[in-house]
Amino acid sequence: MAYQGNTIISLKAAENLEAKRFVSMTTNGLVLATSSNADKIVGITKDGVKSGEVAPVIISGVAEVECEATINVGDVIKVNANGKANTIGTEINAICVGTIDATKIEVLL
Repeated sequence: MAYQGNTIISLKAAENLEAKRFVSMTTNGLVLATSSNADKIVGITKDGVKSGEVAPVIISGVAEVECEATINVGDVIKVNANGKANTIGTEINAICVGTIDATKIEVLL
């Protein structure tokens, strides 16, 4: 799957962030790993960063994200407590458009 055309913005990290995880924004404009399916996601981290560093966050396009269980193309994506994709919950955050392996998928934001 091609990654051209993604929109990536830079946001300061509120905590250490792993690459390829869904992130949400704090009230003071920092990003942190999405902690529940009810959180409103901002995007997906492109790279891992330490707290206080600037994180590249993919906010639109196709992005690779880690998942906690097997997810198939066409599945509606939700988010677990550590920013990984899953299919459990009520909030729809993205759609799976490709599978890489058992731990990574591609989603359309």
